[in-house]
Amino acid sequence: MPRRNSGHTSYGPVNNSAIGDRNVVRGNSIGHGDPEPPGPLPHRPETGRDDGEIEYDLAFSFAGEHRSYVERTKLACDRLGMRVFYDRDKTNEWWGRNFVAAQRLVYGRRTRYFVPFISAEYFAKQVPSDEFEAAMWTGMERGGGYILPVLIGSPLVPAHRLHPHTGVLRAEDHTPEQLATQLWRKVRSSTGSAHHPPREISEIISPGLADLPLPDLRPLEPDARQQSALLLDRLGSLLARELPRLRRVGLAESVERSETAVVARVTRHGRTVYALDIDRTEQEDGTLLFGLDRHQPGNEAAVDATARPCRGERDGTVAVLLSDRSLLGGEPGELTLATEELLERIWHQMIRRLESRR
Repeated sequence: MPRRNSGHTSYGPVNNSAIGDRNVVRGNSIGHGDPEPPGPLPHRPETGRDDGEIEYDLAFSFAGEHRSYVERTKLACDRLGMRVFYDRDKTNEWWGRNFVAAQRLVYGRRTRYFVPFISAEYFAKQVPSDEFEAAMWTGMERGGGYILPVLIGSPLVPAHRLHPHTGVLRAEDHTPEQLATQLWRKVRSSTGSAHHPPREISEIISPGLADLPLPDLRPLEPDARQQSALLLDRLGSLLARELPRLRRVGLAESVERSETAVVARVTRHGRTVYALDIDRTEQEDGTLLFGLDRHQPGNEAAVDATARPCRGERDGTVAVLLSDRSLLGGEPGELTLATEELLERIWHQMIRRLESRR
């Protein structure tokens, strides 16, 4: 059970203590007095969007083991008039649809804040990991403050996913109702007062300046190297999860992961029958290098494809622009793929290679 606190909020910068290539996230305690008690936000339509594409005040992401705490928080937020994206509210609407693609759209564009309830199970599961990946791109575009982490226990978090100076709240310090109050204050501060919706900063300074021309420059893109680290971590996670399937047909597997490389091997009777290396370079565009059969003498520097992070063509979230030479076994060329789509194609090509080496 979360322990109650008396008018104090436990949050602060994240302290990361290295454990291998993972970090323990800990919150520092800072005391704050309570402002006035919360009341419902001004009524807004349940459907449609404000602020361009914004449809929700909050979008919750969590591992199923902690649904009880999250659902109580969601109900408390409802009572305070906040619009919360919560998976079970969409059960009927998403029946028969690709719910992962729909979730990416919400976490990547259509919510004011993304609230991940990060537990030990969170990044070990595909769905919450995918949700966090979609939110990270938006967080970098908006310049911080978009992701509001809530820690459950003492989870191990990759440093590139949660910056060491990120402020966090801890579930153990807040009942669901207290957490909902903190979220209400955040939403209220971003949406303006009950009678005055948020305005563009240009309107606040001077309405007459809104039409001044802007330089013809491309908007700054999120840091490609950080996105590259995220993609490498995701590919490594997917390989580590899926390769054990091969044990059913008498094969053995290993996946070694670091911050700069993923090394995957498949063996049969002690002999390597498939090898895939993925290396992260220090290039500014975040290039990844893919090499097949580097275990073979003279093939240690093989590069069968290069890839870099880009915007997905369908939902605008993080994707991979692959310049394929021979990784996927087809004609050389460029492809834009979601991370899971890339892994599926690598998997099918791996199966073909394994069957040809029987």
